[in-house]
Amino acid sequence: MLLACATGSAQAVSNTSAAADWRLMPGQSFNGVAGPLDAVARLWFDNAAGQSSVCTGTLLAGGTHVLTAAHCAQNFSNVRVDFGLVDGTAAVSRTVAAGGVSLHGGWDGTLSTGADLALLRLDTPVTSIQGAQLSQGNDLGSDFLFAGYGMTTTGASRQGGDWSDWGWAHWGMNTFDVSAQVFKDATSGGGSSAFGDTWLFDFDARGLANRTWNYNALQALAGTNGNGWRSGAGLGSFEALLAPGDSGAGAFVWDGSQWLLSGVMSWTMQACDGSIRMPCDHSRSNPSSFGDIAAATAVYNQAAWIEGVMETRSSQIAMVVTAVPEPSTYALFLSGALVLAWAARRHGRRRSTSPLR
Repeated sequence: MLLACATGSAQAVSNTSAAADWRLMPGQSFNGVAGPLDAVARLWFDNAAGQSSVCTGTLLAGGTHVLTAAHCAQNFSNVRVDFGLVDGTAAVSRTVAAGGVSLHGGWDGTLSTGADLALLRLDTPVTSIQGAQLSQGNDLGSDFLFAGYGMTTTGASRQGGDWSDWGWAHWGMNTFDVSAQVFKDATSGGGSSAFGDTWLFDFDARGLANRTWNYNALQALAGTNGNGWRSGAGLGSFEALLAPGDSGAGAFVWDGSQWLLSGVMSWTMQACDGSIRMPCDHSRSNPSSFGDIAAATAVYNQAAWIEGVMETRSSQIAMVVTAVPEPSTYALFLSGALVLAWAARRHGRRRSTSPLR
């Protein structure tokens, strides 16, 4: 699939890895379409204990609901939804209506079952931003575009991320390499996709670091577990992964004329160990460095649930699930508030505007 990304007039082209080179600007064009990621929102959750958490979500077509991850929305008292943040200032802000959280009925804190999804009903519809349309097909193997409001660092860093570029969304790309069901069957002898598909992708380093093996973790794991899938060497300077704050972000695929919402970011993991003879994890201290793995919940087989919630628009109270779903969590103080950031992005070392194939 051809993915040609234009940065737009408001975004400076750079060959550095600074987080500022990956900032998402309102109206930014990708594949000649202006503003397909304007529907991306920062979700700021507060709970009764005075703690706050940051996730990302996507405004759906109709402007009434935001789709995010269930593990983001399972226990809070208030939520603010901000669109088009530029240096911390939002173009549009909303809150979530009382009782306006609907968790997927299959969500019990277990990852990769296809149930890590939640819908937030906004107090007032958003009419100034075009909401996302859902992909209707199985997009396994497709390249995708995503953006989130989380931490930033680079895949080549041995340090964890920070919030030094707080107040902006950051974008990147990757490829859906293998289903969680196939991966789990091969690597651990069992798995479940009881409620839908989950797709895995890794942070490859092709062209970004002079590494013989490109840190292609999923291909390395395939080679030691029966070669049940193939993982490419990555998208070069467009390659990115999740880090704290990006959970719930949408993954968008190009259908030839428009960007469609295909998946919702769910979790990250470090899966390589001494049993693999090639280096496929750049840093154990950075859980989103080159070689690390992430996953997104597919939406193509969730249309009935999503449309059912949006059509009824009835008040629904969020279930409180005590399980902590992320393989790793981060805690930090930001403006005096404890922020528990569940997952966000790591970017590659350079950026270009040339097409990807």
